[in-house]
Amino acid sequence: MSAIMAGGGAAQRAAALLGLGRHAQAEAVVRQGLAQDPHDFLLLSQLARSLIGQDKAKEALVAAQGLVAQRPDSDVAHRLVAIAYVKLHRGRLAEESARQAVELDPEDGWNHYALAAALMAGLRLGRARACARRAVELDPEEADFHLLVGKLHRFGFARRGRGAAREAYAEALRLEPENAEALRGAAEAGATATGFARTVVGLRQSLELDPTDPKPAYDVLAGELRRVLFWLRVLAVAVFLALVFTEGGHGIDPVLGRLGVLALLAAGSGFLFRTGSQLSAPDGRLVWRALRRKPGLMAIAASVTLFFAASLLWALTGADWMEKPVIWSWIPVFAGIVFRYYWNLLRLPFVLLWLLALKLRAWSPVWRNSAPRPKI
Repeated sequence: MSAIMAGGGAAQRAAALLGLGRHAQAEAVVRQGLAQDPHDFLLLSQLARSLIGQDKAKEALVAAQGLVAQRPDSDVAHRLVAIAYVKLHRGRLAEESARQAVELDPEDGWNHYALAAALMAGLRLGRARACARRAVELDPEEADFHLLVGKLHRFGFARRGRGAAREAYAEALRLEPENAEALRGAAEAGATATGFARTVVGLRQSLELDPTDPKPAYDVLAGELRRVLFWLRVLAVAVFLALVFTEGGHGIDPVLGRLGVLALLAAGSGFLFRTGSQLSAPDGRLVWRALRRKPGLMAIAASVTLFFAASLLWALTGADWMEKPVIWSWIPVFAGIVFRYYWNLLRLPFVLLWLLALKLRAWSPVWRNSAPRPKI
């Protein structure tokens, strides 16, 4: 009787720790409880959940498969196996286990959530979205379901897909206003609609809520900085062409040419001023840290700034000696554009091969046979 009471107390403490996301502490509490009762199903399921939360997927898979061996008719056991397989990027096995969970209890939204995650791991995004929406229908008050819907729609190229992602993240934030992942996803999904400044604010707020893993937020911000720098380089190309046509003997009045360059630079300055004026000091520091984490972006920003400065001096003075500094400052900008273009072409086959490898890994029976088995 005392062992049962001890196990029940451990399960309650572990449940509270899991709810707070303190998975390592939950694992320690669960293992203490299992020392008293090694076959307690609830504690074993909490052990699998705590291991999944720590990205110990192989250990979690062994624990979850032990649950299936103990209770083959438990949808929770099959669902935990599916999630562990998702963590191991084995979409086919994850899908099989998730479908078993759905068959055992089709009214549990978490089973459809697991199936959506498994289909997502196998890159079957259309079916994954349908399963995620079914999970939302079954339990619309669960923020994690809306997060998965947003994640599945976030990478859509169509405006409708981005809009669905924004709606899903907004609903997740309504349910959990301090959910860092929802804030980060909402900032990314709404970047093109709300602008750079609002995106930075959302990412900063997500980091303030959860500073333990800043990489996803910095990656999103780096992507937005690339978009801003892309348009600045387009403007740099226009400035350089205006300079070439002005000084290249094409019959363009030098004064008009310099005025054209000044107009282009004024447009770029207005864009940057408008963006910068909307950023607070903490937002500006976040952008600076993001640039420091990406030396390539820093180099692009520096080369474009140098070229604009040289072009401005040429347009204001009209001095012939300024032509060489402008040309020399244009070289790194042009080199960056060419390098980026050919780098994208070179890495395209590798990206396609990587996607193919994910598909093969998810579906190949070789990977099925290589999965770790429970130690029974």
